[in-house]
Amino acid sequence: MAGKRKTADQDLRAEILRLIQEPKYRPLDKIEIADALGYGAALRNEVRRALRDLEQAGEIARIRKNRYVLPDAADLVTGTLSVHEAGYAFLTNEKPGQSDLFIAAENTGTAMHGDRVVARIIRGAEFSRARKPRAEGRVIRILTRANETIADCTRSGHPIDHPEIPFAGRVSARRP
Repeated sequence: MAGKRKTADQDLRAEILRLIQEPKYRPLDKIEIADALGYGAALRNEVRRALRDLEQAGEIARIRKNRYVLPDAADLVTGTLSVHEAGYAFLTNEKPGQSDLFIAAENTGTAMHGDRVVARIIRGAEFSRARKPRAEGRVIRILTRANETIADCTRSGHPIDHPEIPFAGRVSARRP
């Protein structure tokens, strides 16, 4: 029974990918996808589960209003974040042969070193201001956290001039 369910899940994922890859596809939400595939209300939970699995795998991306698209179609990149002490980061693309994406400190959001994230390309490599031309992006969603909990040491100074500041190398200290 478990093997039969696994094949049904794989078939459903393949159907969803086939639908999203169609040239005339427009972004649909989970209910519209279920309707387009001919699944009734009783099977919507299976569609929802398959969409969640495809999103976690980075094969599809959820955009505004919980609509689903292929990442390439929406200038989205999925990968692992590598954060520098200064706060900026590089996103290592999951697709082999693709270049890394630079993410400025103000565009990392709450993502941390090692997190698997989805980022939107905001400036192409041809418009890069860096010495080594590289596309620039902004983190829009955290798929999985590298660390669920964080233990950090702080150093205290004068409370007005020097608030407590984390000095762990990969955690940025952004204070208001």
